Amino acid sequence: MPGLRTARALRVPPGRDDKILTSWNALAIRGLADAARALDEPRFADSAARALDYLRKVHWRDGRLLATSRDGQAQLPAYLDDHALLIDAILTLITVRFDADALAFAAQLADALLGRFEDRDHGGFFFTASDHEALIHRSRSFTDDATPSGNAIAAQALQKLGWLLGEPRYLAAAERTLQAAWATVVGITAGTGAHGQCAGRSSRRARLRHPAWRTGCDRELAPRTASVCGIRW
Repeated sequence: MPGLRTARALRVPPGRDDKILTSWNALAIRGLADAARALDEPRFADSAARALDYLRKVHWRDGRLLATSRDGQAQLPAYLDDHALLIDAILTLITVRFDADALAFAAQLADALLGRFEDRDHGGFFFTASDHEALIHRSRSFTDDATPSGNAIAAQALQKLGWLLGEPRYLAAAERTLQAAWATVVGITAGTGAHGQCAGRSSRRARLRHPAWRTGCDRELAPRTASVCGIRW
């Protein structure tokens, strides 16, 4: 195909989207860590660790997570999904390759999540930070979309981190999120699977006290488990 390649080289090439997004890289880190554990493939864990190292060095600045970067220059305050997915990715990666610095980073992200995104009056988390630019409506969604609900992933990640560090603030915030999501989960079961998975973990740990969650979660849900420092989730 040399002739075709030569002809194509004469055309203006299409633009390439080469920005690096925190949330999508977090999803990739989580997937690579899961694959590394399932397939016993260290290369996947190496790739996940390199991606995490980049995000920590470039996207974390002065106690704030940034949403995107290009050519090593990060910008734009991160959103709920960026924080939640990255914490979850870190906790998945350390089940394959424990790293105390990564765990400490997860705790910093969790503190930022609680400090800037939590709805302290009603439970759950807003999509934008408290110091974000003024919006007509500050959304707080509990339904899954093309990716799992940011609130559901936040609750799952805070559960895991709370169990691992023995931090009741994280566990309490996770429980408040699940309780705030209850009405939505009942009404839109098919669109709230990530919340159901999180509630199943809560039920088994006896952390969630809503009776309707406890009765069915263990029977209906059997999420995959992993462990770190002897703690399984």
